[in-house]
Amino acid sequence: MLQQDYKGGVADLNEALRLKPEDADVYYYRGLARILVKDNQGARQDFEKAADLYKQQGKADDYQKVMAKIRELQ
Repeated sequence: MLQQDYKGGVADLNEALRLKPEDADVYYYRGLARILVKDNQGARQDFEKAADLYKQQGKADDYQKVMAKIRELQ
């Protein structure tokens, strides 16, 4: 049942990205949710997109945080 809650969370985050496609935080949180539903490939893609956006936005701390998550998935 808990996994279904995370799948619903992924769906909600999909909608948030439809409305605000350049929101790095949403990619990051969707990546976290995807890990919980065992979608590591999707999580990695989300983290890579978040990293790119954080870098473009000059958010070094957030960039480092998401790079650590990418390394965890390797």
